[in-house]
Amino acid sequence: FFRRSAPDPDSPCELARFMFEADARLLADQLQSLGITAHVTGQQLLNVTPEVFPDIRVLVRREDLERARAVRAELAAENPRLG
Repeated sequence: FFRRSAPDPDSPCELARFMFEADARLLADQLQSLGITAHVTGQQLLNVTPEVFPDIRVLVRREDLERARAVRAELAAENPRLG
């Protein structure tokens, strides 16, 4: 039988998707201020194909995903656009 190795704790996981880059950046900046590494991806596609529905994502490390979800939930209580 094959043994499955544990997922890499540093692998990127999607935390959220947004229509607007500003919302994604706001969430990512809040996460960064709390020591959670966060990356915004997808905004470059808007420059290439602006007619496509935006798919801007905030990624965090797998190891930080649960904490990042909790932070997002707290932020969304104050700012529903981050929910």
